[in-house]
Parts: sequence; structure tokens; C-alpha cells
Amino acid sequence: MTKKDKELCDAVDLFAAEMKKRLIEKRKARWHGWERPFNCDVTSRMLNKTARVFALAHHFKLKDVVDIANFAMFLWVWAVKNEDR
Repeated sequence: MTKKDKELCDAVDLFAAEMKKRLIEKRKARWHGWERPFNCDVTSRMLNKTARVFALAHHFKLKDVVDIANFAMFLWVWAVKNEDR
């Protein structure tokens, strides 16, 4: 593994840890719906967060970026589980 490869892997590990921490935090707060990424309420919230992050450029909340990444992960998991259908 090259130094650049290690830097990429370290960045993914760091971000994945934040994703896990945020998921647990939201679960404890009784948030749900992630298992159904096409739920209109969840999708609407994530699209609004994504728009805010882009609109605010350098002034967005880090937790919003983590929420967006978690939503993307749930879309990916749903697609993998349903790709044979």
C-alpha cells in the first residue's frame, strides 16, 4: 500500500467512525426510517440537508454531511439487497 493509499484508507476509517457514532446517536433519540430510504419524509429531509450544505459552502454543519453520507449508505445497502429483483 502506498502512502497515498494509506491516507485514503485512514480518511475513510475516520469518516466511517463518525457515521457510526451519528447513527447510534440518532437511534438512541428514537429516529427511524433509514431502513426505508425511499420513505418520502426521510428522502425529503436528506435532499433538503444536501441542498443546504451546497448552498452554505464553507458554513455547513459537519453532522449534516455525516447524515447525508449515512443516507447514501442506506441507499447503497437497499440497492445491493434488491439488485436481483
